[in-house]
Amino acid sequence: GNVGLAAVSRCPRLKALNVSHARHLTDHGVAQLAARARGLESLAADTRCVSDASMEAIGQLVNLHTLDLFGAHVTDLGALHLAKLTKLRQLMLCGGALTNASCAVIGRHLTALESLNLSNNDRISDAGAAWLLRLSALRVLNLTQSRVTAASVEQLACMPSMQTLVLFECPNITKGAVARLARSSDAPMPLFIKGP
Repeated sequence: GNVGLAAVSRCPRLKALNVSHARHLTDHGVAQLAARARGLESLAADTRCVSDASMEAIGQLVNLHTLDLFGAHVTDLGALHLAKLTKLRQLMLCGGALTNASCAVIGRHLTALESLNLSNNDRISDAGAAWLLRLSALRVLNLTQSRVTAASVEQLACMPSMQTLVLFECPNITKGAVARLARSSDAPMPLFIKGP
């Protein structure tokens, strides 16, 4: 829980920390960590205990290269704090509460991203995907269970560094669109698409 996290965060050379599935972690504990472990480069907090209140503290960890908040309950309000994390190369934010507004923050500020997982956020649509087109270093993108359409997928597949797109259970991508995308010579990378 928080007591253990406070003790660990006092390690002056701490670079990576995985507190995924910590059932007793709280937003207060995350704030303590962020205040003491400014040199942290990798944080995995795959837990529903992390919320918007934690994001302000996480936004102070400006040396982060990897942030895994898969399953965290973060909304667009919390995602605003990502803007300060310009060194991020890998981001997983899959709690289901993000919209196109979070994609705008990511597209504007996190230009070093190489891998982005926004799966299980069913309020992300083509408008959000358009912001992600700004991420020229992006190699891997997961928009599973989003509302993007085949039109966005075609654009995303043509991004200069894109290597892998994962789009399972996207209700706006029809079986016909999946077949057409699979035949497309403009997308010479793995496309993991399964329609509704």
